[in-house]
Amino acid sequence: MTSYAAQDEAVKYIEKIGIANIRAHANRLIARLHKELPPLGYTPITPKGTESSIVTFLCKDAEAVRRKIRASNAKILLTGPNSALTVGRFGNHVRFSVSVFNNDKDVNTIIEALA
Repeated sequence: MTSYAAQDEAVKYIEKIGIANIRAHANRLIARLHKELPPLGYTPITPKGTESSIVTFLCKDAEAVRRKIRASNAKILLTGPNSALTVGRFGNHVRFSVSVFNNDKDVNTIIEALA
């Protein structure tokens, strides 16, 4: 019953905000990542304009990226099924799953951590 109540609230929240607004919000944050990460040495492999809220970049050294994130004390979840940021799970890449709950501060934190 708890699961149903949680799903009901989630659907109400999505309907209140609107899918188009959620998509526009995620696309704006993804556009920032596309603009700001390549000069730092990250090569996008997710094409610009993709409607997915997931964007992936190649990195030269996934372990070095993990160390950067740990050293920055950034509060970014690196592991688990619902990670916002995944590093090197399938090779040398950084994968972001942008959500309605993310904001410009999160993107700033990521960019600072990966610089």
